[in-house]
Amino acid sequence: MTSTVTNGTISKPKKFIKLEILGVNYLSHAVFEIKKNAVGRYYFVFKSDDNHNLVVTQSFLKRSEMEKCISEIRETATVAEICERNLSSKPPFFQLNEDANGWSCSLMGFSGNLVFISEKYKTKQECIGTMNTMKELSADAGIVDTAI
Repeated sequence: MTSTVTNGTISKPKKFIKLEILGVNYLSHAVFEIKKNAVGRYYFVFKSDDNHNLVVTQSFLKRSEMEKCISEIRETATVAEICERNLSSKPPFFQLNEDANGWSCSLMGFSGNLVFISEKYKTKQECIGTMNTMKELSADAGIVDTAI
């Protein structure tokens, strides 16, 4: 990859992933992969630029609810602070949580609503890495719909 120079500013190239689903190739720097589970409920997986599953959501009865969640992540993640158990933070923010099973993060939206809770991570650094990746990539992430 090469950097480009525009008006004296060096722009870092985005990393892209090649994703093949049902025989179709997709090229994106990160994706929200929409899926449908065995009982017909919708969910999505947020995949980073290295094709790593960062967030797997709960299932949603209606597709519109899942789409609203993706929209909220796009709007809030890039501006959200990262906080450690600081409940006095002004939304939106990512909250870092630890329990006996490991580390997780949650994203609180502009109105203080819970947008998602991540899966468990073994280390605090992995969890913080997920939050930083979501901040960096979610607004421009592509959408791959395998639920059709």
